[in-house]
Amino acid sequence: MITEEIIDQSIERIQQMDFDEAFGQFSKKHPLLVSYLAGEQFAVLEDSEYQILLFEAMIIAECFPEVDFGNDETTAELLEECESANWAAFDNDDQGSFHDRLDIFFENTDEEDLLAFIEDSLVDDEESEPIHAASKEIIFITLKSILDFFGQVK
Repeated sequence: MITEEIIDQSIERIQQMDFDEAFGQFSKKHPLLVSYLAGEQFAVLEDSEYQILLFEAMIIAECFPEVDFGNDETTAELLEECESANWAAFDNDDQGSFHDRLDIFFENTDEEDLLAFIEDSLVDDEESEPIHAASKEIIFITLKSILDFFGQVK
């Protein structure tokens, strides 16, 4: 289980580097995730939304430093299965606000702190540009899928 302390330490390590350096290290260790995150489905995100997605993905990866899953077809299929399962769960409950629809994910996880971190990053505040509703869904499901993927391959 990833604790708030581990998340905070991971954020600190990432923030100590400039973005290009952090992304370079992430790319070297996780080429499969970089390929996934470069997919056409993310073209709908604004640049600022895509930056949130990349930053959060790097933090999730940093929380699992011991995981090395390679770049083969089996692991790519596992990531796709995680994403499909998460979209199915999300689409199964189309009532309520975005945040209400996330409750199902919190009921069935050992990684509540990481999920809360992801959800919190999608809350609009005065300091940052608002995130479009559809983008919130894409970002959350993508990051939840990456989290599930790391949980299964660790």
